[in-house]
Amino acid sequence: MLEKTENNLPKITIIGAGAAGFSAALTLAERGYKIELIDKATLSSGASGRNPGRMGHGFHYADIETAKAYLNASIKVQRTYPDYLLARDEPFSSPLRHGRYFITKNSTVPKEEILATYHAIKEEYIRLVKKDSANEVFGPPEDFFRILDPTEYNQAVNMNIVDIGIETAEHLFDWSRFSQDIKERIIHCPNITLKEHTEVTQIRRNPLGLERFTLETKTAEGEVSTSTTDYVINSTWQEIKRLNDQIGLTMVPGERTNRLKALLILELPESLENTNSMFFCMGQHCMISNMGQQRAMATYAPITNLETSTDLSLSKKAQRLLDNQATQEEKQEMGKKMLEGISHYIPEIAKAKVLDLKYGIIQTKGSLTLADLQNPTHSFNSRDDHCVKEEQLGLISNPCMKLFYFVENGELVADLIDSQVAVSKKIKACFKLIKEKAKEHHLLFDSTIQSAVIQHLEQFEFSSFDKNSIESIADRIVKTMRDKSNLFRFFPHNPGNIPSPLVQEETSKNYPM
Repeated sequence: MLEKTENNLPKITIIGAGAAGFSAALTLAERGYKIELIDKATLSSGASGRNPGRMGHGFHYADIETAKAYLNASIKVQRTYPDYLLARDEPFSSPLRHGRYFITKNSTVPKEEILATYHAIKEEYIRLVKKDSANEVFGPPEDFFRILDPTEYNQAVNMNIVDIGIETAEHLFDWSRFSQDIKERIIHCPNITLKEHTEVTQIRRNPLGLERFTLETKTAEGEVSTSTTDYVINSTWQEIKRLNDQIGLTMVPGERTNRLKALLILELPESLENTNSMFFCMGQHCMISNMGQQRAMATYAPITNLETSTDLSLSKKAQRLLDNQATQEEKQEMGKKMLEGISHYIPEIAKAKVLDLKYGIIQTKGSLTLADLQNPTHSFNSRDDHCVKEEQLGLISNPCMKLFYFVENGELVADLIDSQVAVSKKIKACFKLIKEKAKEHHLLFDSTIQSAVIQHLEQFEFSSFDKNSIESIADRIVKTMRDKSNLFRFFPHNPGNIPSPLVQEETSKNYPM
């Protein structure tokens, strides 16, 4: 039976405690739901915890809609969590408070098009600040970005590569400290139960009359257990499609791509201790994020991007690297190659020391190869879709397509759960009406058909209840049952195990009312 909370709301199970998962947990908990948050490792230790926290304002993208979406998302994060900007106590003029973008001479997108996008982002920031002064979280609009004089950067970058430099108001977000605080908040939240080191190994749909899903879990110590739930939020990032496949939600070939990336951890030389974070665009170039105290994270695209996959599961190589099983020799070898590549853009960084290499997954819609990364018109350059999806009643896929979409993801998921809880009541009423109409028309309505009707309502009709009445949906389904029943009358025999369409006594338990 459906397990309810004290306020009569169903309990929610969230698989995956990365940014998407913990944001959904916090938002739902605030609305009164009881949450079970499960992760195979620890909170924010997966892909969302392996990043420099670059709170982008959209300058990373030439696509205007993606750039605006990212700006809006970052503003929402900063308004929700205002105390985590790195160097926030430094003067506004501090290099650590101004990320720089350098358009290269061989940019895959023309300079004029990039600058037009940058001006569009600034206009969006101006609009948002005029709409609500609380949106002015990244400094005054007039200081949102400026074109640099070459004398301001000619000693820092390779002028043979760079066409023009732009200084922005982008800060880095202290993701490490933020994650620690979020974990404390979740641990002490009475509406959330956090289960770490617990992997969901199997999810299956239950028979009629039980909660919708059974989850099989395995702890790090090898303890196996099962639990049931009516609502699952699948926030397992690269594992979302694999888990969904276990309950018959087949992934369309090429529906999404998982891209394995490497992130370089550096100790900067003293000469770069106070340098700006830098991003070279557009195309397969490099970036460094200055974390302060001579620590930086960096990527070099020709080496950083290791492989892509449209399969349900990652390759053995990718899984090994994600599981932190790379050897120190592997890390040093790749790290030195990446550092050498970056030094062509920032010569002084050749003096940096390779500390570590971290691996993560970037997910994009559609099929993507490493060669496609060079294509400025490929769909992966557009990332304004959050991709939160209702798979069926009780199951929501919740990927965080860009890290700082996480607050908006949480709100989207919570709104969908609110809607699904309301629709669930309508489905029960619709099922009851279908049962009555089936009896009226002398139609078979045994356990097999009941299960099929419920599955149809929950997987294909749940979004129809906002536009159609319960009566009209019930009439349509009963008409389909009658039409199929009439087909059997053309056959003189009942072959195999096909149930007779004639009236029979209902022998199974009913859908719970």
